[in-house]
Amino acid sequence: MTAGLIADLRAVLLHWHNTAYLETHPLARWVTRQTPDAVVGCGQALRHVLRAAIESLHPPANLPSHSPEARPYEILCRHYIGRQPIHRIAPALNISERQAYRELRSSVEALAQILMESSLVGESEPGHQNDQQIHEEIARLTAGPSKKVNLCDLVKDVAASIQQLASNKDIDIRLTVTQPDLQVTINRVMLRQALLNLLSYVVKAHQGTRIAVKLIGNRDTAHLAVTYVAQHSDQSLPPDGPHAIATQLFQLLNVECLEREHAGKKTFLVSLPLSQRSAVLLVDDNEGMLALLTRYLRHSPYRVFSANSFDKALAVLHDAHPDIVLVDIMMPDHDGWEFIEAACKLGHRRPRIIVCSVIDDPELALSLGADAFLQKPVDRPRLLRTLEAVSDEGTPLFREAPILQR
Repeated sequence: MTAGLIADLRAVLLHWHNTAYLETHPLARWVTRQTPDAVVGCGQALRHVLRAAIESLHPPANLPSHSPEARPYEILCRHYIGRQPIHRIAPALNISERQAYRELRSSVEALAQILMESSLVGESEPGHQNDQQIHEEIARLTAGPSKKVNLCDLVKDVAASIQQLASNKDIDIRLTVTQPDLQVTINRVMLRQALLNLLSYVVKAHQGTRIAVKLIGNRDTAHLAVTYVAQHSDQSLPPDGPHAIATQLFQLLNVECLEREHAGKKTFLVSLPLSQRSAVLLVDDNEGMLALLTRYLRHSPYRVFSANSFDKALAVLHDAHPDIVLVDIMMPDHDGWEFIEAACKLGHRRPRIIVCSVIDDPELALSLGADAFLQKPVDRPRLLRTLEAVSDEGTPLFREAPILQR
């Protein structure tokens, strides 16, 4: 199974509801050659084949939707067919966004394997060697590392690079940046290539003298809006053109790129999640305390998970991989110390641990693996100060002496 087939499949899934796109895709032509008696168009035939392949992943009826066996089917249906964003799917499946993206990638690969085994799609076909070479080139880009990137600097660099092409057509790229420091964690080379190809397409398709590029950010997401006046229909776009390449790259990056039209203008809206916020797991058998701590962390730079028992806390620990755990000590069945022991066994993936207890014994907390200690009752300022201290990436784990917040 080549990376080219997987890239093809991702592009098709991304355009699930765009029949015009599916009609011209190489996979649609391949499917119709394998099913010559089909009475529907090739785009519709491709959709039927893919839907059947997805249904083959349907779990037994007695399994909940968030079970590991059900996730491939659920995430494919919700994300591609139901058009739900990953940040909404993840909590519904009781997993983190990071794990949801991993599940999405593996689900597409499983779907590709099903299609290969069914002989309804092939990895290559005569006349499409160029498509295959493009897919292989793109696949090589995916080997690059993901790291924190200043999105403002990258967009300015891309706009400057494309300005010469625009100037040849008497077009001005008007860039507006509303926030100077937007950090994303991503494969920089792939994102740069995706943006360059997108702007290249827009410059060639634009009918006018100015293209507006605007970068804005909110609490969780950066949005890049590219607005232009189109002079031809997207239905005639070649599969090896810059628009198609940009689409494939965005899909491989798990970056949403939507096209909207209003008042005679078109806008590409590229949405990128800002560098992930730290995930905090709150562990306490007192539901009132969990509600209070959750309320304290509302509108804070943390993603919050909670658990009111040892078993639930372990499940969240393994599924969501929280960066920080704030744990009570006095709990029934298993106490907080046992949970800390389990968390410390994760090795380099262990979270930073804050003991939150009415028992004033920070030395014991330190000896058993805690990084900080909070004595109850806890107020919001102390909680936020402690979380900020232990979430500092430049700060080593507090083995010398725990942070004590009184």
